[in-house]
Amino acid sequence: MIGAPERRLEGRGLHGGRPCAVRFSRARGWTTLGGGGRSALLGALAVTAADRATSVRIDESRLVAGVEHLLAAVQGLDAFAGLSIEVEGGEVPLIDGCASAFAQAIEATRDASERRAPVRVVGVGVVRVEQASYEFAPSAAPDVEVEVDFPLARFGVALAGKAAWSGGRAEFLRDVAPSRTFGARRELEALRARGLAAHLPAGCVVALDVDEPAWSPRDAGEPVRHKLLDLLGDLALLGGRFVGRLRASRPSHAATATAIGEARRRGWLAVP
Repeated sequence: MIGAPERRLEGRGLHGGRPCAVRFSRARGWTTLGGGGRSALLGALAVTAADRATSVRIDESRLVAGVEHLLAAVQGLDAFAGLSIEVEGGEVPLIDGCASAFAQAIEATRDASERRAPVRVVGVGVVRVEQASYEFAPSAAPDVEVEVDFPLARFGVALAGKAAWSGGRAEFLRDVAPSRTFGARRELEALRARGLAAHLPAGCVVALDVDEPAWSPRDAGEPVRHKLLDLLGDLALLGGRFVGRLRASRPSHAATATAIGEARRRGWLAVP
């Protein structure tokens, strides 16, 4: 099915706070991500920063920040073909704080008749990166699970739980895509001193240590599901739908980038 020719979403970046936009266009061939007039295949993008967000470099002079929510929608909808994505302003806009708006734009735009070969897990093993661990094993379908266990000292409240995705489109749209980014008001001053968290509109960001409806999670599992959303977005940088088993404990953007690189080095991933 052919979608609409183009969709454009405008807003501000979560960390940079500047006006920015993302444009989705129907295209032939494999999905590309671009900015400033240049674009590259998802699997060819270099991860250059992963401090509370994932940033990628298109070429020597073009960096796109905060791609993880956008790419989670690509992963959840298997949109690795039939789509061109162009980011304006150097950062992906926060929009709704999750992946729902991006998923809607992708479904309305891309040529869903095209499919790219998946990225398959073909080896078995565990990669540990500081406090995080990633257990890989082959599977006939996507089988991704996240487990988090943050102590009281991190956010002012304890956060623990598991969330999983088995590859279904409806499952992704219902359970994963609407899960908003989160943090704690107590860490805001330190984040802003590092040039982060400039744009925090109520209703789009969950503050775990604030007892106000506008900042509260919809349910206890929403922050855990957002960690799953982030992981799916980071896996999309392999360039194809992730097919295999992955158990990630206490993942972060930086740890995931390291774990993916190590799994590739060890020959556990067959990348198209």
